[in-house]
Amino acid sequence: MNMKNTILILITMFFSLSSCAQSGEKKLQKLLLSGSLKPTGYRMDDVEQLGNVKRMSAQMREDNYEIVITTTGGNHIYFTFKADNITAKGNTIKGQISRVSMEQNDWAYIDDEPTGAIEADTKNRTVKIEITMGIYHSKRTYVIEFEILKNMIDETENPDVIEEDVVKDDMYYFNQQLEIVNADYGTCYTIGDYQLCPEKKLIKVMRMFGTAVIDAMGFFPDTTLNYHEETMVIFAGNAFFDKSDLKIDWQTVQLLSCSDHFSEFTDGKTLYYIRRGSAYTYGKKYDKNTYKPDVEKKPAKINHPDFRELTDNFHVKGKTFLFGDLSYGDEIEDDPDFNTKEIWKNFAFTPILEPFDVPNLRTIVSANGFETDYITDGKTVLFGGGKTSYEITKRFLKEYVVAKRWMIEGGVDFATLRVLGKDMLADKNALYYRENIIPFDKLEGFKFILREL
Repeated sequence: MNMKNTILILITMFFSLSSCAQSGEKKLQKLLLSGSLKPTGYRMDDVEQLGNVKRMSAQMREDNYEIVITTTGGNHIYFTFKADNITAKGNTIKGQISRVSMEQNDWAYIDDEPTGAIEADTKNRTVKIEITMGIYHSKRTYVIEFEILKNMIDETENPDVIEEDVVKDDMYYFNQQLEIVNADYGTCYTIGDYQLCPEKKLIKVMRMFGTAVIDAMGFFPDTTLNYHEETMVIFAGNAFFDKSDLKIDWQTVQLLSCSDHFSEFTDGKTLYYIRRGSAYTYGKKYDKNTYKPDVEKKPAKINHPDFRELTDNFHVKGKTFLFGDLSYGDEIEDDPDFNTKEIWKNFAFTPILEPFDVPNLRTIVSANGFETDYITDGKTVLFGGGKTSYEITKRFLKEYVVAKRWMIEGGVDFATLRVLGKDMLADKNALYYRENIIPFDKLEGFKFILREL
């Protein structure tokens, strides 16, 4: 699918603009994302590091909080963490920190059991984040502090009222960002978190933006990426631009393990991993005799003469191609009286409208056994990954799911088809990201490194 000015806007109205209750979490997000924080401290084990800091800011990355520190030497340090049990009482917002990652240049450390807290005091205009986490075989404590230059939470008798001037400022910023997202970039093609816009010679990246009352995501021009100089790497199901200093030869490295969010690989000497579309090294040698792959446990598919599960949403029952999410809790699955055959027989699936050669329906699997979310009958290809919405139509009073928008228009060249990821394929003519088609001859010579799984 070619997309012009493709926009993903997920807008959720959490509050009315006059008065409504803000949760502690929303207050904390609003404060950290306000752009009104001045760095006042950055300590590691009580040693002040602020003199080496050029810039320090807060942002959200998916459901996590992230502190981004740019040093005077041009390096970037990322502290990414979850905040649990967030409470707001009077002028104080508090939360406990869990699962921290610290990333810098070409290395990263993850601690699933850190200790620490975040506390904001809107009266004294201070924010303090304290994190104790494992680094190598020792514990390190980091303290990050900000001054609140503009009070983002009303300190009246009703602290849950959103200030009108803040709302206006937020909406002005939001509309500015929306204009950038909605600008005319010509025909753009989506691959993962990026869009390639050959007419404007631009690369766009997906980012979150919004206000205290609106959450949105859209594609913004990335001025750090030059369209004709960059090479997009597609490896282990990730589409990214390698900006590390690791000097990895992406054409020759060996993939060791692959999952949706974390993959490991080696050049035969060093052990590396990919996380969030970036490459890192553990800083240790690869030893094939002692290496144990990080294997993602997946639930077994239902495969029975009367019923076949293709993906989470698509199934074959008898001679009918069906849509529906068959799910049940572990407590039911472990019940000795649980009759799966009876569940399949009675579950209310909806048939697919379009014609398929049902007996030959299967998922597309690479030569190395990596299974994708693509479904084919040998002629038509359909992307069967997670579906959150779908279209229903009626024929002779019977309901059907319309699958046309998930089908690869024009089909693929099966003779040259390669599996690049769970939701990525390629043949001699195009890349396929989910149901989107990215024709090579429309990209004005844009360069790729494509590694098959």
